[in-house]
Amino acid sequence: MLRHELNNPLTGILGNAELLLVEIRRKKDGKVPGGGEQRLETIATLAVRLRETMRRLSEEWEARKHPVV
Repeated sequence: MLRHELNNPLTGILGNAELLLVEIRRKKDGKVPGGGEQRLETIATLAVRLRETMRRLSEEWEARKHPVV
């Protein structure tokens, strides 16, 4: 349940950040606010990192619930 509650908004954050990066790169008109692209890249990177952390935590939780005997 925790994974579901965190992954749903995380997926939205990551998807929107990636879409904005694509739009910024496609426009090529230099109208990105100062540091805007770097901030979006940071958001995407951190979102991926958080998703991976949640995957590892979930795997650890499942392993503890069902230990190999």
